Amino acid sequence: MCLKELAWSEYEEIYDLCDKNGVVFEYIMNRSPEVLDIKNEMLLNINTPIILVSGIAERTRKFDLQLAIRNEIQSQKYKISQIGTKNYCEIFGFKSFPLFMYNSNISEANKIIMFNRYIKSIEINEKPDVILIGIPGGIMPINKQFTDGFGILNYLVSQAIRPDAVILNDDYLTDYYNQINLLFKYKFGYGIDCFAFSNVKFDYQESKSIGEKCYTVIDSDFIDDKLTKYAGYEKPIYNISNDKDVKDMTNYIISMLSGDEYLKGIL
Repeated sequence: MCLKELAWSEYEEIYDLCDKNGVVFEYIMNRSPEVLDIKNEMLLNINTPIILVSGIAERTRKFDLQLAIRNEIQSQKYKISQIGTKNYCEIFGFKSFPLFMYNSNISEANKIIMFNRYIKSIEINEKPDVILIGIPGGIMPINKQFTDGFGILNYLVSQAIRPDAVILNDDYLTDYYNQINLLFKYKFGYGIDCFAFSNVKFDYQESKSIGEKCYTVIDSDFIDDKLTKYAGYEKPIYNISNDKDVKDMTNYIISMLSGDEYLKGIL
């Protein structure tokens, strides 16, 4: 099973080698459309509830969180359509983040329109109860040395669709939740509905010392203990390494989307 983009000659060579040795070769790559036809610049309304998963930085276990939420939603018999942050999401039965969003030959304005059209086509063709979108990269640069894509993908998505629930995957760098919520509101146009603590923490000092990103894995029990400090915070905060927390977070989002206040907002 190959998750790396191959030239045609490489594909043929590997395929022949596997065939001669009686091994199945499966080429798994992002199968989303490269270019979508744009006839006008109007953004289309998406009527299906959208859950958005963003990360404070690149490596905050966003993909693990997306899989866990997907599993919980499906266990409650809801039909979910999903776009994930990895280029091999098709293995898990959903779509990878579209390639056209990385294409330097497509203008940023057209990427916004194309992403909007892409989500609308998913809504029409798959008729899901909910759409879950994971956005690669972080929401802003860590510093001048580690830019995390400058949060560009998050901004483009924020212009293309209007999410109904937003989850921020965090590595608990500082106690800045109110500031981050305001940043989302004024930079992306929507607030955060809940925070999800990751047990993978960016190591500033080590990264600065060796000139490349380094991470530390934190024990889940330590995060559970830390969460008691935020028990009264206005936005729910969950530990994504804790199965009960993931279940509680999914139920919170579903309850929020099906509540009276949400329904009033879309009627």
